[in-house]
Amino acid sequence: MDLVNEIQAREAPLAELYGQVERAVSNPTARQLALQMLRAQRFQLATLDLLAKDQVPEKFHCFGRITHDDVNLRSGPSAREPRTGTLQRGTMVIVQEFQGNWAHVQVSGGKSGWIFKDYVRCEY
Repeated sequence: MDLVNEIQAREAPLAELYGQVERAVSNPTARQLALQMLRAQRFQLATLDLLAKDQVPEKFHCFGRITHDDVNLRSGPSAREPRTGTLQRGTMVIVQEFQGNWAHVQVSGGKSGWIFKDYVRCEY
């Protein structure tokens, strides 16, 4: 998609600028507002990336980040389900839905599975 790529090229530098604004302000309220702008820009860029790669999931709750090391990715929402992979702290995911204590996530490349909900934090 040429249009998506064009928008990405224009918008990517803004994320860095919003980050600079967030680091430069000293007032806590101004910092919070700048951080919200940065998060919105990151959401926009992550969404454009999904569109460019044709990896838009059927469901979407939020973009999230894995908060622990060696998080088991499972085939279903239970510790008894087979493990299909392991995710590391800091890995970006798409949270598709929550079901009880479990989050259905999609990782880069389109692979999806279930993780314990306390191991992911919605960021934007």
